[in-house]
Parts: sequence; C-alpha cells; structure tokens
Amino acid sequence: MIDIQYGLKSLGDNKHLFLKLRQSFLDNYKDFTNEVEFSFKNKKYMHYLIHTLKGFTKNLGMMELHEACILIIDKILKHECKEEDVSFFCMSFDKSYQAVLNLNPSSF
Repeated sequence: MIDIQYGLKSLGDNKHLFLKLRQSFLDNYKDFTNEVEFSFKNKKYMHYLIHTLKGFTKNLGMMELHEACILIIDKILKHECKEEDVSFFCMSFDKSYQAVLNLNPSSF
C-alpha cells in the first residue's frame, strides 16, 4: 500500500523530511474523510481538498491513494462525481491513513 522507497527517493532519500511529511500528513488529515463527505455539494472545495492531498500521497509513496485522487478529481472536473465515488475514495483514504499511522519509522 505504501512504497516507502519511492517516497524516500522522491525526497532525495531524506528520511528526516519523509518523517516530517508523515507526521504532517497524520496531523493535518485526521478528519479528512469527514471534510470530503461534508463538501460533496461544494465540488470546487472538494476538488481543492483532494488536489492538495494528491501532492502528499506521491511524496509519501502512497501510490494507490494517489491514483484514487487522480480518478476522483477527473470525475469532479467532468461533473460525474457521485456519492458512491466519494464513499469509495474515503474508504481508500482511510486504509492509506491507517497504513501511514502504522508505519514503523525505525524500519527504514
């Protein structure tokens, strides 16, 4: 689910920066699912939230979630985003969040 080596490589193998971004992600995105679901009627704001998340996902090696961000952003921009799309995206986010939370920083 998380490609730590990809994340580290994208950050110039800077483990300190990776850990700093990990903590920032955990701190800033703990209520993300609620925010996205709440913003369903305001697609512009939902787009902003998910687009911002997309940058984090790539830098942390969260490639599945990165792809999910790309897919839902595409649906938002095409005005094809449905509640079930948001629910699926939020489930994907929650799994990824747990994976980042459970990362053992001393293992890499």
